[in-house]
Amino acid sequence: MLTWVAVQSPVQSPVQSAGSVQGSTAASLGVYTDAQADRGKTAFATYCTGCHTVASQSGESFSKKWNGATAADLYKVLTEDMPKDDPGALTPKERADVLAFLLKTNGFPAGTAELVPDPEPLKKIVLDVIK
Repeated sequence: MLTWVAVQSPVQSPVQSAGSVQGSTAASLGVYTDAQADRGKTAFATYCTGCHTVASQSGESFSKKWNGATAADLYKVLTEDMPKDDPGALTPKERADVLAFLLKTNGFPAGTAELVPDPEPLKKIVLDVIK
């Protein structure tokens, strides 16, 4: 079972917690749309399932690797290393879509705006899931 940790966000009242980052937004506040995650599911099936399963990218394995990281950290891996047989094959939009799919798969709720395929704003989104 996943538990969410509060991280200070400029759009909600300030909450101080261990690991909070000034000016950051918690992914648990909803940072992608369902439509974007649906596109990401298709891209994941096309580019990622040769090496990965949804199970290998979710739950405890995801939590152990990404808890406290930023969306930009995960986006960087998708940019530089994936797919392993053809790094860089995903377009920036496809990478953001796969990121949205991974967030949805790991229980992060959808929001009203899509993740942008730009590392700078993604640096402010903290993956705040813990086991």
